[in-house]
Amino acid sequence: EFRRVLFRSLAALLLVLAATAPAAAAPGAMPLHPTGLIPAPVSGHGPTAVGEELMAALAVIPEAVDLSADAPPVGNQGSVGSCTSWATGYYERYWLRHHALGDTTLFAPMYLYAQISRGVDAGSSFSSNFNIMTSQGIAPQRVYWQGNYDYTTQPDATEIAAAAPYRGSGYSAVFSGVSTSSQSTIQAALAAGKPVMIAIPVYPEFDRASSSNPLIDVPTAGETSRGWHAVWADRKS
Repeated sequence: EFRRVLFRSLAALLLVLAATAPAAAAPGAMPLHPTGLIPAPVSGHGPTAVGEELMAALAVIPEAVDLSADAPPVGNQGSVGSCTSWATGYYERYWLRHHALGDTTLFAPMYLYAQISRGVDAGSSFSSNFNIMTSQGIAPQRVYWQGNYDYTTQPDATEIAAAAPYRGSGYSAVFSGVSTSSQSTIQAALAAGKPVMIAIPVYPEFDRASSSNPLIDVPTAGETSRGWHAVWADRKS
């Protein structure tokens, strides 16, 4: 199950497409959504140079921004910790090409995650996924016979060749760590027509969200995060 969830937290007012799906849970227990992001070391807290430029160019934060018209159909990571590969390879790569070219090619997140995990479902970082997309590209789903959940079988020669036309040129971070300006930086990026990917710690509030109650509050004092999750943000409302 993939859902749109509204965060009432540091990234407040951002409607995000969260690549999540319930894993198996004990009878009567709350279903847990797989995580899968390996966060980058934090060298500082606040906007990067790119983030500062975006905020400087924004005179007024608009009430609403909606970039979802260029997003792919909502996907499903299943019970695999591949959220970062979905956010980068499935959502970001599709959005950029659809926005620029009107291209509707859907991409295979397992092309990235299988090469990173090598059969060990331990998650992945943003940089490890982008490194593959800039060096190799990413294979379209139509040629990737392994599907969306096989993280053990490696891409074959045909798939590697099919990925090459879809290489990316690079990526930029807009903020790092946690600061009072993180929300403004994200909003500035969206207002500039640039969807963002966000690393979030997952607390019980995340699992309590549903289609009828999509609000995610800040965690209650004393609650412990059970991991990190990559989400794709293309709307502020």
